[in-house]
Amino acid sequence: MCELAGDYLKSRDLRQFSDRQLLWTQLEEFTRLVHASLNPRQTAYTIANEGRRLIECDRVSVAVRKGDRCVIEAVSGQDLFDKRSNTIRLLNRLATVVVAGGEPVWYTGDTSQMAPQIEDAVQEYVDESHSKTVAILPLARPEPEEKERERPDEPVERPEPVGALIVEQIEDARVPERMRHRVEVVRQHSAVALANAVEHESLFLMPLWRTLGKARWVVRARNLPKVLTAAGLAILLIVAAAVVPYDFALRSEGTLEPQLKRDVYAGVDGTVDRILVEHGARVTAGQPMVVLRNHALQQRFIETEGQLLTALENFRATEGNLVMNRALTPEERGRLTAQLAELRERISSLKVEYAVLKQQLAELTVRSPIDGLVTTWDVRRLLENRFVRQGQRILEVADPDQDWELELHVPEDRMGHITRAQNQRYEELRARLRQLALDRLHAEVPDLPEEDAAAEADRQVGQIPDEELRATLRELTGEDWDDQLDVTYVLATDPGTRHAGKVKQMHLYAEVHGEEGNTVRVKVAIDKNELRPEHLRQGAAVTAKIDCGKRAIGYVWLHDLIAWTRKMWFRWF
Repeated sequence: MCELAGDYLKSRDLRQFSDRQLLWTQLEEFTRLVHASLNPRQTAYTIANEGRRLIECDRVSVAVRKGDRCVIEAVSGQDLFDKRSNTIRLLNRLATVVVAGGEPVWYTGDTSQMAPQIEDAVQEYVDESHSKTVAILPLARPEPEEKERERPDEPVERPEPVGALIVEQIEDARVPERMRHRVEVVRQHSAVALANAVEHESLFLMPLWRTLGKARWVVRARNLPKVLTAAGLAILLIVAAAVVPYDFALRSEGTLEPQLKRDVYAGVDGTVDRILVEHGARVTAGQPMVVLRNHALQQRFIETEGQLLTALENFRATEGNLVMNRALTPEERGRLTAQLAELRERISSLKVEYAVLKQQLAELTVRSPIDGLVTTWDVRRLLENRFVRQGQRILEVADPDQDWELELHVPEDRMGHITRAQNQRYEELRARLRQLALDRLHAEVPDLPEEDAAAEADRQVGQIPDEELRATLRELTGEDWDDQLDVTYVLATDPGTRHAGKVKQMHLYAEVHGEEGNTVRVKVAIDKNELRPEHLRQGAAVTAKIDCGKRAIGYVWLHDLIAWTRKMWFRWF
């Protein structure tokens, strides 16, 4: 029996020695890895994953302090995680309140001894994550050795926490002493490693120094000719990008539309009774398209018509009695005269109401406003037995035989370039008209001073609206000056063929258009004879480029980036 007991004790001692040796091996590996990097994110990732192996828990998370709040930087077993998820947001809040308190918090089911703000944060997180055990330990650099204080009452400055270590058990609420010991070891090493990484990263212009440190190979003798050649080429490219002109065209999406199209609206409230047209049907102006029914309106019309007929009969009877009956006393004659005046007013009012109701009954028949084709798709399914309100759009009619146009939706951040290019065209045209005015003034008044002539020419040209400049020049000299911006476009139905057009109208206001955000509507005149008949489809997608003159090739390539940078600079500074 003693021999068996001795063997048992010997085996237990050997197992303890083996476990201790394994622990030291794991601790040495953890220490080596956790101090291997000065990148805070990489350090946090190592602490979370290697710390979980050493502690032997279910999950370890690391939060890094940024200002007054803590942000989760690493979660064990996850290379990436959603920082906007409820679990991470609640864990951020929990780490923030615990780090603000400065003391470790161990939750195993009881929160009665916790501060109210910590208790609320713990309860919210546990309800979301369902963890049985949660330990939140602030990570701060170890306090330096005590030094002699100048005054006995001088407070001891404790290092500020740089983050927090969160240890979780999902199913087990027990915390053995062995686990607490390992957590404390991990916390001590993690605090030093994370504090060093955060301090290193917070050095002034550290990203720049790091980049320069990695670029030492540039100044080596054998690489110097290559570096100088590359630098010369880079400078040459930068200068070329800044001075070489290139066509500046802005891209925009839009649709192909008939120039003559009209929406058809319901004139009165009613329910669709009959549909007389289909999609693609050709209609003429005034042709009935939809018939509505409104029983209340029809009933009012019948009642008003009956009241009008009754009032007319009463008026004739009273008038006949007043004219034919000579035996009436003065009092009776005055009463009948008053009745006639009252009936005359009532008849006048009923006639007006009758005319209005008759017009409304006529509007129950919805008619086409123009000649053209019905472009509304699946009219019967859209309108059959449907109740419509007065003024509600129910159909659309377009005339494909007339001219066609492009309707572009240009993002508002590009309208500045387009407007500037259009104004430049107008300024060139005004300069031409101003020169003509100067020549005419000098011919009429040879002794007129140059300043007075210039002022008078500016006054005359300034009175001409932009839209009339071209016509004015044509009238004076016969020149046909092109004052409209050129547009090149391709149809989605024929992407291999490029077509040309001219900007003819720009909307004054921006409006929200789908996912593109705020856009400005621009209409482009085109020649429909350039398009094949099968490509003339209303609403066909169009990709267009609006010519805005010439700019430096670098600006043409990077104008969106330059605009974004300027906007961010204004927002930040």
